[in-house]
Amino acid sequence: MSGVSKGNVPGSEGQSHTVGKGKPPKDHQFKPGVSGNYEGRRGKKKNEQVHYLADLPSQRMFLDEATRLVRVRSGEGTEELPTLQVVMRSLAADAMKPGHPYATREYLRLHAEYERGEFEKRKRVFDFWQTYVDRKKAEQKLAREAGKPEPRLIPHPDDVRFDLRDLTVRIIGPADDDEAEHIDKICRLRDLMFEMSVFDGQRIKNPPGQTMGQQLISFWMVQYFIFTITLPPRLRTLPPEVLKATEERIYWLRERWREDLEERFNAEGFPFIILGRRGRGFKLDDLTEQAGFGDELAGLLSATLDEL
Repeated sequence: MSGVSKGNVPGSEGQSHTVGKGKPPKDHQFKPGVSGNYEGRRGKKKNEQVHYLADLPSQRMFLDEATRLVRVRSGEGTEELPTLQVVMRSLAADAMKPGHPYATREYLRLHAEYERGEFEKRKRVFDFWQTYVDRKKAEQKLAREAGKPEPRLIPHPDDVRFDLRDLTVRIIGPADDDEAEHIDKICRLRDLMFEMSVFDGQRIKNPPGQTMGQQLISFWMVQYFIFTITLPPRLRTLPPEVLKATEERIYWLRERWREDLEERFNAEGFPFIILGRRGRGFKLDDLTEQAGFGDELAGLLSATLDEL
């Protein structure tokens, strides 16, 4: 049809119009100012390259050689060392020899580069935790000012300890949900041991003229101390609500108090045993001679602690 003149072509209004390649009928043509590609011209697709170790044979060979074990002389015998360690040992030996300034300079450069990298890595970690503590303490302050309970923070900002000498950070409390649940259970058991010391044992006696080691103390209070020292420092003080609740329960009927304690012990999977009057107290500095005290209960407690 190319080059053929058509009269009365539909949409041509009786005018002669040439129809062919690149010349569609006028009723099929776009109006002036209107494009058929509403999204615009597509850009050329970039070839995104993903580099894998398999695609880098030189790097793979370098790593293989750097970690390959070679046998070298060591003292009167031999030992197997990675190639990279052998090279570094040889460089260090040359650096210590007189007349090898280049080896000395290179060795010192490598050492300084390593220390700089280590410092930068520690500084990044140190700065991260400093920012974390500042941010979480701000959240605690906002909650207190709004009269809301403090958010549950893991790790807790008070458990993050900084050492400015070597830019290290230690977390002395729970760092994840599992550890937090473990600490929560220890706190509940600690509170139970304190209440049991009030319910079943004698309060700490303080006879005049006796040292702390000679004071009599209940078995449950000793267990309370054991659980307490396993907690982070911020949790080693009994919460005021625990002290208040224990004081209120003193005025319950003893049987109701016992039922409450049994229920809470069972919820923790912990044995509930009432010690006899004979084993009510013992001396802290004489525990080795009190080996027969509460053997059965001590065994049950130890087994339970092992499972925590």
